[in-house]
Amino acid sequence: IEGYKELLNLIEEIKGPLYFGSRLTLLNNLAYCYSMTGDKKKALEIYLEAEEFSKQQTQARATNTIRGNIADIHYTENNWEKAIISRAILIKLLEN
Repeated sequence: IEGYKELLNLIEEIKGPLYFGSRLTLLNNLAYCYSMTGDKKKALEIYLEAEEFSKQQTQARATNTIRGNIADIHYTENNWEKAIISRAILIKLLEN
């Protein structure tokens, strides 16, 4: 987790040609790590940050993946309503 945080700080400083893809990948991986360690709240926070960033960059594929990850967090937390809403959003995104 600390390694991902360090890499995120580094790419923020550099902002080279691979910035957007690298930031999305690192945010998604960091959120996954938090999820696997049981910190679902922190994972969700980072997935939402990644989703917002991917929308700003019009990265539809990344947005879809992240929205699926968000739905999975809600599902594992037994938050059925939010899980269903997240899946519905994902289906709508995939239709476009």
